Amino acid sequence: MTNPTLENGGATAKPPLEWIKLELLPLPHCQDQFFTQLLWWNPNERQLIGESADIILEMVKSAFDCGQVKALDQQFEINDPLGDPTEFAAILAQYFWVLPEPVAEPEIEKIKQQIQ
Repeated sequence: MTNPTLENGGATAKPPLEWIKLELLPLPHCQDQFFTQLLWWNPNERQLIGESADIILEMVKSAFDCGQVKALDQQFEINDPLGDPTEFAAILAQYFWVLPEPVAEPEIEKIKQQIQ
């Protein structure tokens, strides 16, 4: 029987990265409405944090209320936008280029700098 916490000849397995750092760059048609944003999203906990999280949460609520969004010439049904990466990406793709990066936890210092 093998130890499930060991891989690669005895090295301890790393814990999963539960957060995704999102750098959102406004699409050309949205540059007058939005600025570049840095957020942290945890789809398992359905959390979104960062200075502009309230703006994105408004978009999410609006899409959820409509039940669908059109992005990239496709219709996407919206049922769990903060828990489903495809749904969340469809909402964001209407307004932003999204640069995601899995991370262990939000960078608290960057959040504090955004708020100041």
